[in-house]
Formats: sequence, C-alpha cells, structure tokens
Amino acid sequence: MLRFFRNLRQRLLTENKFSMYLLYAVGEILLVVVGILIALQVDSWHETRSENREETAILKSLKTDFLQSKINVDHTLEDQTRVVRYCARLFEVLSEGDTTVPPDSLGEFIYRGALSYWRMEPANGTYDALIGSGRVSLIKNQTLSRLLAEYSAELKYGFEDELQSTDLTTLLVEKSSGFAPVLGKSVFATHFLTTRRQFTDKEIREAVEALRSDNSFLGVLAMKYALEDNRLKYQQKVSKYIADILVLLEEELREKGL
Repeated sequence: MLRFFRNLRQRLLTENKFSMYLLYAVGEILLVVVGILIALQVDSWHETRSENREETAILKSLKTDFLQSKINVDHTLEDQTRVVRYCARLFEVLSEGDTTVPPDSLGEFIYRGALSYWRMEPANGTYDALIGSGRVSLIKNQTLSRLLAEYSAELKYGFEDELQSTDLTTLLVEKSSGFAPVLGKSVFATHFLTTRRQFTDKEIREAVEALRSDNSFLGVLAMKYALEDNRLKYQQKVSKYIADILVLLEEELREKGL
C-alpha cells in the first residue's frame, strides 16, 4: 500500500500535475491525521475501560471495609452507650445519696461504666491506600468522594480523645482500688472471672461507705461522664457517615450491575 502511494506521488510529479499532487498531499495528510485520531480514540477507550474496572474494584473493596466498619462501630456504640448510662446513673446515686441501690448494682455501674473505655476501630485500609496512591479521582461520584473525604477528616481530626479518656479511666481505677473489688465481685463472676473469695457483709458495707464518702472519685466521675457523653455523640456522627457512604456505594455498584 505504501509503495502504491509512493509510485503515485512520483508519477504526478513527473507528469507536472502539480494541482493533482497538491490534492494528493492534502489527502495523505488528512489520512494520517484521521489515523492518529482513531488511535487516540482507541487508546482513550481502553484507558476508560481500565479506569472503570479499577473504580469497580475500589468500590467493592470500599464496601467490604465499610460493612466491617459498621459492625465494629455498632458494637462500640452499644458499649459506649452503656458506659454513659452507667456513669450517669452512678453519679446520680452518689450525688443524691440514694441508699436503695444494692452493692452488686454499684459494682456494675463502676466496672461497666466508670472504669470502662471503648474506642472505635473502623476499617480504612482501602481508602487510606487510595489517598496514598493519589488515585482518589477514580471515584467518579462526587457526592461519594466528598463524603469519603469528610469521613476521613472526621476520623483524623474529630473528638476521639483517647489520651484524656484513658487518663480519666486510669485515675478512677486508682481511686476505686479500695472498694471496687468488693463491690464488683458479681461483675467478675459474670463477665470476667470467678473467685472463691467471699466478702463479709461488714466488708461490703465498708466498701459502699468508702465509695459514697469519696468526693474526689465523684469529681473525676463527673468529668468522665461529660467526656464519654461527648465521645458517644462523636461516635454516632461517624456511624452516620458510614451509613450514608454505604448507601452511595450500594447505588454505584447497582448501576454497574453488581
């Protein structure tokens, strides 16, 4: 084919048919341009297909991560809600001087409220890797992309103050070391371990009195309650992000036939 066009070009020049040669030359240039455009279009089509496949894989992986995050955060919310409720109840009992609450219940409020700490553990491997690779633009849905960015920022700069919460919990452990083991015996037996140590009624009464008379414990408990209540609100906010993102991921994958 190339030899044919070369011979044609030489014959036109030899026969001094310049106008025909010029027309031929323009046609040859157009043919080359059309060929380049077709090649570029084919390359673009292949690249788009490749990006679509990669986006689909990312969306599926994100869905797996966020489903796991939902499970993890839901469990944390359940435990954190109990911490806040028990801290509030213990503070109410101590500050109002309520003597009707049995020692076992006080132990439950202490160990599963005042001395408990729960931290969220979302699964963020896929999105972190996406940010690290600089390929976030593969996610075409702008609403989904925005929510993912907000969610990531919330986890990074949100309220989840682990240090302050663990410090307050450690301080309450220290302050309750004299009475908590006595009052928490039923908690140990039910939730942690069994023990043959039997406390006398006198020891239990003294432990209750030690708890009720420890104003410093009550003061730290008030700070603990305020912090844990704020942490609960923060965790609920993160949970809402996870739910909204999962809805968008489901919609995107349905549109792709998955």
